[in-house]
Amino acid sequence: MDACAQLRATEMLAISAIKWQRTPCHEWRLRRLLPAETTQSVRATEQLSGSIHEIGQQASRSLSMARSAVGDAERTNQTIRSLAEAAERAPDRNKW
Repeated sequence: MDACAQLRATEMLAISAIKWQRTPCHEWRLRRLLPAETTQSVRATEQLSGSIHEIGQQASRSLSMARSAVGDAERTNQTIRSLAEAAERAPDRNKW
């Protein structure tokens, strides 16, 4: 595990070691998590991180596909313009 990954894991543990808890008097306070809760929280954070990473990859692929479609549309548009200009220059265009 590289230094950045270790730092992220440490940050996740530090963040997941506390939790906001609502008291019976409806006040919010922080409390330390039990070890099992910390483990669950770290797992959930890792799963969320993986999901965010996957969404980022899907968005990147979608952007690539959209850029490709735009390029295709621009080429099609240019082809249509060229054909229209050629048709206007044709001497027999009104004989149809």
